[in-house]
Amino acid sequence: MSSDTHEAMEGAASAGAVPDMVRLVMEQIQRRTREGTPLDDALKEALVSAGGREPFRGETPYVQVPPVKKSIVDTSAYQLAYRAASNLPKLEQGTYSTWLYRFKSHLALIPKAVEHLTWLEYPGNFIAPGWTMPSVLPSSGYDPELDHALGTMMVLTIGPKLQTSAMREARKQGGDLLTTMHAVLKRRVCNTNPSTRLRVEEKLSKVRQSKESIQKIGDTLGALFEEAENAGWEIDEVSQVLYLLKAIIEPYHSRRSIMLDSLDKGEPLTFQAALDKLKEEEELFNSRTESDVSATARATTKDTHGNNKGVGGGGGGSGGGKGGGGGGGKHRYNGPGCWNCGKTGHHKHQCPDKAVDPDKTHTNKGGGNKNTSGDSFKSQ
Repeated sequence: MSSDTHEAMEGAASAGAVPDMVRLVMEQIQRRTREGTPLDDALKEALVSAGGREPFRGETPYVQVPPVKKSIVDTSAYQLAYRAASNLPKLEQGTYSTWLYRFKSHLALIPKAVEHLTWLEYPGNFIAPGWTMPSVLPSSGYDPELDHALGTMMVLTIGPKLQTSAMREARKQGGDLLTTMHAVLKRRVCNTNPSTRLRVEEKLSKVRQSKESIQKIGDTLGALFEEAENAGWEIDEVSQVLYLLKAIIEPYHSRRSIMLDSLDKGEPLTFQAALDKLKEEEELFNSRTESDVSATARATTKDTHGNNKGVGGGGGGSGGGKGGGGGGGKHRYNGPGCWNCGKTGHHKHQCPDKAVDPDKTHTNKGGGNKNTSGDSFKSQ
């Protein structure tokens, strides 16, 4: 670039007759050309650094538009968490702790969702083992849109009974939706007073199995364990197993003794593992019971058939006399009469009487005399 060009640019810049953006571009071009950059490249680089580019012929100058902020509701992470939360078991009375844990697990999918919350605490200042998170988090960087989005997602996880009352109170109190909703729900489903704990303890001590299945007993105890957690009372795994072993009936006492020995030795045993072992024992017990019932039924059927003499049986059938001489349940013929003696209950080749003259069509043994039909007509 010639000295005349430099002087012309410096004069134009010092004259103040050009806008600030043009002056900035000219200064960058001067600096780059002094460094040895070709004029065309220096011009392009100056335009790019100034927020624009060299327009093509016939093209309107390019103006850089700042990026538009994307709504949290439109992000794929929120949509995924929204669908997952809608499938959660609904929050009702006595299920607060499990609901809170599952809800927070789904919130972890959304960036900054967990940090946004101000209510990450267990009821009654109860802190689960292993949790180092403070009971209340600072609400710095509060985002009203994120709060509304998370509050909308929370509404999906509430049962119909709690949803109506919680929404009514949230509208009255105002404030951010998420924190207000949670405060209302926590007050309605959490009872941390000593009387609640005493009531749960009494329920646990009375749980006994009668005709319920092992799974049904496990579900009953699990609901009470969760109710105790809502009251701020943590029941450890060993105590949960002991409550289960105390509730089962006598057929499972042998398996109970084995598990008690394991606990005495300090071997780890969770409530779910103990429940699975008892369910296996229940299946074995039911299969043995079915086998015993089937064997008894077969024995009864065999005895009944053995005492049944059948048709023509000795004294027990419909065709006594010689024809039923103690058949003892043997199948007897019950078709048309014998062609030899005329009686029913046997074929001709089985006839106990002696063979008669083929010319005689009937044999009468009632009076001890054998007469042909012709003799009978003659006597008449």
